[in-house]
Amino acid sequence: MRLTKKLFILIILAFVTTITVRAQYLESNKDTKMPPASMSYAVDKPDQMELLYEAGDYEFYYNESIDVFAIYDERNNYTWTTGLSMPFNSQIDDLCDEILDVDPRPSDEEILAVCVPKQTNLSAPFEAFAKSFLTVEYYDNSYGIVRASSTSFVTIQQATTSTLFRNDDDPSHFRLDVDYNIVGNFPVQFSVKVNIYFSAEGMRVEVKHEDITGLNANRIAAIIIAPYLGAVGGRVVNFNLENDRYLPLNQAVDNPLTPGYIMVPDGSGALMRFQEYPTTLAAYRGLVYGNDVNQQSLYENGESQFVPLKQPIMPVYGMAHGNRQAAYIAYATKGDSFMEIVATPKSTGTGVKYFNVHQRFVKNNVFWQIYNRSGSGYFTLPETLFDYDIELNFSFLAGDGTNDDYPADYVGMAKKYRDILVDQGKLTLNEETYEDMPMRLDFIMSDAMNSLVGYRDVVTTNIHQVEDILTVLKGEGVNSINSGLYGYQNGGITLGDKHQPNWSNAIGTAREFEKTFANLRAQDIDLSLALDYARINEEQMTLTGRASRHLNGWYSRLILMNDTGPVDVIFFATPQKVREWMVKNFFSTYHLNALSY
Repeated sequence: MRLTKKLFILIILAFVTTITVRAQYLESNKDTKMPPASMSYAVDKPDQMELLYEAGDYEFYYNESIDVFAIYDERNNYTWTTGLSMPFNSQIDDLCDEILDVDPRPSDEEILAVCVPKQTNLSAPFEAFAKSFLTVEYYDNSYGIVRASSTSFVTIQQATTSTLFRNDDDPSHFRLDVDYNIVGNFPVQFSVKVNIYFSAEGMRVEVKHEDITGLNANRIAAIIIAPYLGAVGGRVVNFNLENDRYLPLNQAVDNPLTPGYIMVPDGSGALMRFQEYPTTLAAYRGLVYGNDVNQQSLYENGESQFVPLKQPIMPVYGMAHGNRQAAYIAYATKGDSFMEIVATPKSTGTGVKYFNVHQRFVKNNVFWQIYNRSGSGYFTLPETLFDYDIELNFSFLAGDGTNDDYPADYVGMAKKYRDILVDQGKLTLNEETYEDMPMRLDFIMSDAMNSLVGYRDVVTTNIHQVEDILTVLKGEGVNSINSGLYGYQNGGITLGDKHQPNWSNAIGTAREFEKTFANLRAQDIDLSLALDYARINEEQMTLTGRASRHLNGWYSRLILMNDTGPVDVIFFATPQKVREWMVKNFFSTYHLNALSY
């Protein structure tokens, strides 16, 4: 029997050893990949464009026929264009037909210089979007969104004119006036003035609220600036000299992909790399600081059945070409709370063949207007646009950072934006150095549950247990601890008071909390009370005067998935109430706050 057991153990050990030896690491999209390959490019100044201004290392150019600006960077001899710097396909066809009619026949080189490759997978309106410096999205008569771009693309139903003016008193300041005239079943006319400032820091674009005017201007949904700045990819058909025609679409070829990536502030930051993906991908869309529940289409939304996507926590995005060769960041200094970031990958099938990233400043939003208690209603628009100015900045990075400490990669983007926030006074550098990695450890103290009559609290952690746990961790060598206490009062997380603590004897009295705070502070452990002031419910308080209202006049709300807890609908407090409660809580727990600093 013993021999059998030993043999069995040896077999198991051999099997485990085999598994261990054959195991291998599986890659994840969370891994930091190797830098992109270096790109090769010819020094190509946009001399065919009009030179507008020179500042520092930059030369700024403009192509009036397609509303494209070019930024030439002397540091790396690289040119950025705000859109696809090429004629429309219809214009290429006209020019090509003209040169083919010349007698005697021009040389092959002369023909190919005019009959250049044509873009595919782009409709004429989308061509305009990819070239234009300014695009306005507006609602049509059925509240669908239509794009109108500033370039000279003209159809029977849409005519747009744009004119660039120079400020005589400031040669670095230009203004692009764009007049939109959309005719058809629902005529729309509006004008937008765009102020553009060039400097040694890059380019700054400003759209003032007062400079958006015209008939039905309230139908403007959003404003987009330079959506195809640095766009990579594309698919083209070439001209065939044998039969003097362009090749059919099934013989279109992809342009080579420039090595690089798009950076979006998804959580701690995410990179969308320029590469061929084997499947169709959707665009990344993120609202800076999250969604405004009072301005979305519906006043009532259901809780997601999956972990929600992270929303951008900063109004910034960027793009890198090559390996520490050329990059830029775009960041908003006005209008950031209305800003959406859209990053589009090159897609398979018949989708868009470009990698591009841009912003979208929301100026109005269709919402569901209810007119009776049963919830009947209709979609409508507010009579006026959201009142705010837009200010978008573009900073360009070059090289490995030897000269300015800003390498042309995601590290340089982060450093550049950090220093911009420091200069604006929005961020203060923390000079403190940590010998140990800081650790955040939150505690759930209690929450409420249904009872036979009313509700009762379920305590999961009391204040003495918090002190014991943190003291043990400290003794085990876990230093630099920062902790928050959730549900520290009667009613727990769900039903606890917002304006001042309602201490629970089962969790700890005010005196016990004070003693624990003092003991942990003596051990250099940071402990604080944690409370979500924004989310409220009808079991906690009366909503009148406290809950925020949607555009349609009803209270905005979130329907929870759970059907067993005391609350299945969450409302949102007004900003004024949140501020009031925070101040009251601070002063009512001042002795605790003082001990935690």
